[in-house]
Amino acid sequence: MKILWYRCGEQKNIKAAVILVITIFFSPLVYAQNHPPGFYQVFDNSAGLVMEIPLAVKDDLGDLFINDTWRLGAIELFNELVIDEYYYKYEIVKDHFELQTSEGIKILPGSWVKKFNWKEPELNRERQFVTGKGFFVDKVPFDGFFEVLFKGKVSLLLKVEAEVMESNYVPQFNIGTQGKQYQKKELYYMAEPGNTFLLNKKIKQNLPHFGEDASNIEDYVKTNKLKFNRPNDLIRIVEYYDKLKSSSN
Repeated sequence: MKILWYRCGEQKNIKAAVILVITIFFSPLVYAQNHPPGFYQVFDNSAGLVMEIPLAVKDDLGDLFINDTWRLGAIELFNELVIDEYYYKYEIVKDHFELQTSEGIKILPGSWVKKFNWKEPELNRERQFVTGKGFFVDKVPFDGFFEVLFKGKVSLLLKVEAEVMESNYVPQFNIGTQGKQYQKKELYYMAEPGNTFLLNKKIKQNLPHFGEDASNIEDYVKTNKLKFNRPNDLIRIVEYYDKLKSSSN
């Protein structure tokens, strides 16, 4: 861990310096929320960072994880520090990572994270996620993270969002669940440099996104009997479009 020294000058304002050090080192969550991504930049190793981030605090809001199973993988922060020794989950609504440590479950804010991955040995695959900050709609960056399903000049991205469920609470009988309840909703996007498009389930609504290659995409989809509502078909469609883009350049 890097040590910060403060000189107080002739006024010897030691008390102020001590308060500043304590604030930075022992209030990481508050500091990170107000000054992202500054807090983790004072660390030069992942062990020191994980030691200082706070333990999870139980609440009544419930959790909505992208991965319901604890996964071992790597989390890369914006300062390129990599945390790769812990099992973790990512919580969508609260936008944070929960890490299993010897001290208990610790909370890592999603705003610190550039990308992450985990392995799923039972399916013989590795899943890759990147921050939404690098993708834009009307010049506004996305929140949260995208899973990268295909990457080329054109990329296919999956975003799992939290959708508010209709309340089942009946106040007359005080039954059901009060407060907001969420469920996961999967949205697929196609990304090109400077542009990110939401893909609809119907081909006609998607064709304008392919520009001058729209007719080629339509023929390819019909010939191969592909559907925009099937993830594996979407990968084939975007991969084919990427080849068209590459051959035209």
